[in-house]
Amino acid sequence: MIKYNHPPMAWHQVLDLLLKYSDYEVRGDKRKYYPNRVKQWFAYLRHAYPEAADLFREIRTFTDVATIVTHFHHYRETLAR
Repeated sequence: MIKYNHPPMAWHQVLDLLLKYSDYEVRGDKRKYYPNRVKQWFAYLRHAYPEAADLFREIRTFTDVATIVTHFHHYRETLAR
């Protein structure tokens, strides 16, 4: 997951990147693929970030883009507290 000897990102940075990705990915035709694509990301992320496994368990049954993105935003807000 780490390329060019960069230090690993903190979990909150990964989540911020995921939210930014979500903003781009939910526009247009790509929207219909977003739920599956983001869940595939979590399959990889949970190997490096234990928090990803917990968050994946929360979203794995969601099929609606808005529900997933809203859940990510709420989750990110709880990290900021």
